[in-house]
Amino acid sequence: PPLTEVKSNALNYLNYSDALKDKYRFFHSLGFLKRKFFEYPEAFQCFVAPTDSLKIIQEKYGKNYITISLRTKLFQSLRNSNLQSWHAVCDCITSKGLQPIILPDFEDYFNAQSFKEMKHPVAHEAMLDLNLRMALYENAKHNLTVSGGASPLLLCSKVPYSIFKWVVPGIQSCSPEHHRNFNGLNFGEKVWFMRDSQSLIWADDSIDFVMGHLKIIFNNV
Repeated sequence: PPLTEVKSNALNYLNYSDALKDKYRFFHSLGFLKRKFFEYPEAFQCFVAPTDSLKIIQEKYGKNYITISLRTKLFQSLRNSNLQSWHAVCDCITSKGLQPIILPDFEDYFNAQSFKEMKHPVAHEAMLDLNLRMALYENAKHNLTVSGGASPLLLCSKVPYSIFKWVVPGIQSCSPEHHRNFNGLNFGEKVWFMRDSQSLIWADDSIDFVMGHLKIIFNNV
């Protein structure tokens, strides 16, 4: 998706030199960027879908849906989506008169295709076209996923979302210590540029956690 530069000098971080990497330990981490660009939080909500992509998605899916972006990779499988939980979520979404739209994992599409278990519309185009994926997110009532994969697209946008498994026991890059040291986030905190409609869930995507959070979402949809 195209970057929208809100401030004339807000996106200079894209042009940092290798020398700067040597100067700062956590170059390009959220903690580093916060120190450099705290005055311009809107610069980090820069991913937007082109108008033609929004039109294509609206014609195909309408706007009365919630996306579920699955992670079903072989690498670090502990981080994967709990398909049992998301089955229940789909049923709950449907009971509220909304349509769940499944965004499959790119890797899974060429392997087990476990996304087929969900028995709901699958947005195959989201795997191959970032503009259409962003349009799916923008037109949705809400967007649900686990950390990793496409979650940076959500993080750097203005769309409503909930990212589960922000911490995963046994995965160093998803540990509370990593988020504190690398991203400057204490347990339970949100990234400084996030909106009220955007959530990081510092918990597993078990049925209890997901369904409990879903109740909060439906109060605001």
